Amino acid sequence: SGLTRVSSTLREQETRVNDLRRQKESLETRKWQLDQLEQHISQRTRTLAQWNEQLRQQLFRIKEHEDLLNRQESIESAYTRLIEARKENEELDRKFRQSVTLERQKTQLDAKVREASQSLLTEHALIQSRIGQLETTSNKLPDLKVALRQTEHHLQHLSEEEEALRQKTVNGQELRVRIHSLETGKGQLEKDITDITEKLHLLLTEHGARCPLCETELGIDRVRLIEDKFTTDKEQKAGSLLSAQNGLTDSRKSLKSIEDEIVQLEKRLKQERATLQGKVSLLAQQTVEAEQAAQQLEQEKENLAVIEERLAVKDFAAAEQALLAEIEAELAGLDYDSGHHEQVRLQLSDLGQYEEPKRKLDEARAQIDPERQAAARAEEARKELHHSLETDNRQKQELLHELTLLPGVLENLAGAETEYNALSTQQEQAQQAIGGIRAKLEHCIELESRKKEREKLLSRAGTEEDIYRELAEAFGKKGIQALLIETALPEIENEANRLLSRMTENRMHVKIDTQRETKKGDTLETLDINIADELGTRNYEMFSGGEAFRINFSIRIALSRLLARRAGAPLPTLIVDEGFGTQDSTGIERLRDAINSIQDDFEKIIVITHIDELRDAFPTRIDVTKTPEGSVIELG
Repeated sequence: SGLTRVSSTLREQETRVNDLRRQKESLETRKWQLDQLEQHISQRTRTLAQWNEQLRQQLFRIKEHEDLLNRQESIESAYTRLIEARKENEELDRKFRQSVTLERQKTQLDAKVREASQSLLTEHALIQSRIGQLETTSNKLPDLKVALRQTEHHLQHLSEEEEALRQKTVNGQELRVRIHSLETGKGQLEKDITDITEKLHLLLTEHGARCPLCETELGIDRVRLIEDKFTTDKEQKAGSLLSAQNGLTDSRKSLKSIEDEIVQLEKRLKQERATLQGKVSLLAQQTVEAEQAAQQLEQEKENLAVIEERLAVKDFAAAEQALLAEIEAELAGLDYDSGHHEQVRLQLSDLGQYEEPKRKLDEARAQIDPERQAAARAEEARKELHHSLETDNRQKQELLHELTLLPGVLENLAGAETEYNALSTQQEQAQQAIGGIRAKLEHCIELESRKKEREKLLSRAGTEEDIYRELAEAFGKKGIQALLIETALPEIENEANRLLSRMTENRMHVKIDTQRETKKGDTLETLDINIADELGTRNYEMFSGGEAFRINFSIRIALSRLLARRAGAPLPTLIVDEGFGTQDSTGIERLRDAINSIQDDFEKIIVITHIDELRDAFPTRIDVTKTPEGSVIELG
């Protein structure tokens, strides 16, 4: 067939292409060898240059070493002087450091000795100052004693004046007694004159006067006689009264004068005595101090003499002075000359230039033979490498001659590969046609198999559709939900009606309907809350706020109990927050009764309200009062 003929021609052409490819690969290998050889030649050329440079450097170093060896004697002589100067400098440095340390110690000891000397000088000055003060104080002793005797004499004179004061006081007392006697006599005279005046008045105004002794009637003569007698007595008494008044006035003036003198004298004597006593006390104290100063003066003079003697013989800081003498002796024995030290430093600086030549000389001695041997090896390696380069260049020329055949081989290979590719294309087209037919056949077989699988899936999907339709109906409004509501509503109604009956005295009744008939007569799913009372059955929304709250309250409690029971959890606490504002007093009373009626069903009932009537209905309260400073909590 055509496919077999094409395949045979293709195999022949493939053999020809392979032969040409092998020739190409062989020539390319030669080309690679040529590239490697050129790289090798380049590397060896660089290596040869390196060996040439190394040989040049080694010959240069050998020449340097030889020059240093020729100057060996002068370099070693200068280096010897350098070593000696360095040793001498090290010794001088040691002496310098030692002298610095000793000078530092000497300075410290000098400071301590001066401090001790200054301390004695300070003490000497203080003692001199005290001696001056004590001499001043002791020199006052004679004057103080004279002043003390004079002051004591003045005190004795005050005693005499105090005796005169006591006499004046006695005189004043006598005058007071006389004044009292005069005042008593004066009063008696005034009383007598008054009596006489009354008697005269009675005698002259009364008719038929009688004698007070014999009760006989007095005649005119007798009346006149008595009148004259009373008048004479009255005049005498008046004269005595005048004399007593004059004496009393004089005595009072004398007493006032004496009392003034006593007051002034007492004040003056008291002031003078206090002043003199204070002066005596002060003078006595100053005298004692002067006597003590005289005693201390001798002691201070002795102390001053001791200090002056210590200063004269330098009897202070003995240990420091001894150490100072030792340090001075050590400094003298150290024999350190700073000028010589500086000369050695300059010499050391000048000779320092020979240290590097000496190091290079030592290196030249050690390295000149190895350098000569290395130079010989480098020369031998250079020659061998030069010979190898000549061989490589000859091989390079041979490879270049062989590679002249490469362009013809590449041209023949390109034509053979073009013909081979055309034959390969023809073969592939024939194989593709056969493969397309086979693929269609296999596709038909696969479609048949997929058809059978789809039919199985369709049957399975129908079955699952029936199952899901049944589940959707079960979980819809008319399924499990309706069943749960129908079972729960009676329980909610019973519990809500139980509470609502307590709050409304059986007036209201709750009914929850889940179905309602439409106008068309159909049944509609719903959830209506209808309440029956004495006015009939109405919807929840038709009741007032207070009634709606009671209904809402009873349904909420019933629903909470149902949920708690079905959840299997306790319902210990009931919280009622506000909502009582719409209740009248009767409604509040019934609501309170309803809450109290269910108190046994809960561990704790918390009612939050602002209504006083409802607040006061419970025994335990927490009153929260808002103030400008914040809310205040009070337990009631």
